[in-house]
This record gives sequence, C-alpha cells and structure tokens, in this order.
Amino acid sequence: MRIENRLWQLLLQEGSMFFQVSNVFLLAESLLVVAYTALLSSADHDAQTLAVLRVLAAFGLVASGAWAYMAHRQLAFSRGLERRALVRLQDYADLLADVRRPGVKSKSLLAYLLPGVAGVMWVLFLAIV
Repeated sequence: MRIENRLWQLLLQEGSMFFQVSNVFLLAESLLVVAYTALLSSADHDAQTLAVLRVLAAFGLVASGAWAYMAHRQLAFSRGLERRALVRLQDYADLLADVRRPGVKSKSLLAYLLPGVAGVMWVLFLAIV
C-alpha cells in the first residue's frame, strides 16, 4: 500500500506543478505583451523604440518556445505517471473511466495551443515593427 500512496502523492503534485508552470509562463507572456503594447502606443517611434520593440518580441518568442518545450516534457511525464497510476490505483482508474470524454484534453491545450498562439502573436509583432 505504501507505493500506492507515494504514487498518488506524486500524481497530485505533478498535476499541480503542470498548471503552476503554465500560469508562470502565461503571466510572463502577459507582462511582455503589456510592455510591448505600451511602448508601441507611445507617441514617438524612433529607432531606439523600434529596437526595444524587436527585442521584446524576440524575447516573447523565445519564452513561448521555452513554454512549449517545458509543457511538452511535463505532459509526457504526466501521461506516463497517469498510465502507471491507472494500473496501480483502481479507484482512480474507475473515476477517469466515468468522467473522461473523447476529444482534446485540457492539458494538451495548455501544453500546445497556448504557447503556439503566443508564438504566432510574437511573430506577428516582429513583422509589424
């Protein structure tokens, strides 16, 4: 029974960690967008301002790539852990069998869609300056 408890604790911790990492990246991306748009809406668009806008957009693009990479790795670990938990924890397997629906899972959307959309946004921001 001890290994089942450890597995359950790890499953809970991993789920929490996945969403915390996504929240940190979402917050960082949001702050970069605010800085970018505030600078873009300023009255003067001299060479220095345009250079700063390009740097912010490039940094946002790199942050989006890092977010996608980290989310992908964490999602792979989470799926492996879940497969193991489904074998060892019957109550958990029964619960997932009851509540799971076909289609895209929310973790997959967080891992791939959000960083992808953010990356496209930064590419577009780079294109307009």
